Amino acid sequence: SYKDKYLLTGTIRRDGSSRFGTNNLWGVFPSVAAGWILTNEKFMQNSKIFDLAKIRASYGTTGSNFIGDFTSKASLTSVNYSFGTTPVVGFTNNDPGNPDLSWEKSNQTDIGADLGLFNRASVTFDYFNSISKGLLLAVNVPPSTGYGSNLQNIGSMKKWGYEATVNVNVIKQKDFGWDVGFNATHLKQKVLTLGPTGAPLYQFFAVLVTKIGGPLEQEHALQQIGILSQADIDNPKVAKKAVGDQAGDYKFLDVNKDGIIDAFNGADGVLVGDNNPRWIYGINTSVRYKNFRFSALLQGQQGAKILDFVYQIMSLHNNNTNMDTY
Repeated sequence: SYKDKYLLTGTIRRDGSSRFGTNNLWGVFPSVAAGWILTNEKFMQNSKIFDLAKIRASYGTTGSNFIGDFTSKASLTSVNYSFGTTPVVGFTNNDPGNPDLSWEKSNQTDIGADLGLFNRASVTFDYFNSISKGLLLAVNVPPSTGYGSNLQNIGSMKKWGYEATVNVNVIKQKDFGWDVGFNATHLKQKVLTLGPTGAPLYQFFAVLVTKIGGPLEQEHALQQIGILSQADIDNPKVAKKAVGDQAGDYKFLDVNKDGIIDAFNGADGVLVGDNNPRWIYGINTSVRYKNFRFSALLQGQQGAKILDFVYQIMSLHNNNTNMDTY
């Protein structure tokens, strides 16, 4: 019902999760929202254009516990070993745990408008701005501790963007109707802080890099610039990998101009993007004839980078074998 001109609502909730440390099981999440329905004002009640005109704003805090079960607990893992010819199973440290692990909190502001036009179309527009604090990220720790990483609440990140939705009743008759809808979202993100030192975080042999000023988990790889031809193979001035190349292989950018293409975590590795789409969109349509209805949906995304992790890791040659020959 839109009988009222002004709307105001507020909530507060307190949630607990056994996934977090014993010191921080609980989180408090408040929110408030307000709206103004302009079409219920006298100056718009006789409008021939707007069936509904509403502006609204909201601010609230949400929490994320998107981590594995028992992550906050110290754990062991089994390993195989042999005493001479006798195989045995033992245990070694797996994860140090973190009793202070807590909710990742996001404070989000949303400003939007809802419009109804000519009794045939509806339009919704939103601007959102979210600041996430206490990010749940795996932090690199010195190998001398016996561990490789530790999950911590570290750093903050900003996400902002726009959303728009349009729905139109193109044909509206008793036995026949045709509806068309469109929606689009534009999203950006930037890491603001990363712990006391601000040092970048590396994951998966440095395939993923999170650093201040960039998006979350940027992809670190060799920059592909083409395909090697036989002429490239025969040309000593064309940079090639230390491990032999052949015609048809990828051609990569020689960043340091030394004539050799290093592994992606060497001098020739660059940040090539991230897997977060900049645009998400969709189009839907529905045709109705009496009791029959046909509908179709088209959706997509744009701006995300997809990286072959397997190829990147195999190119490291950790086992001194030609693992990337396939």
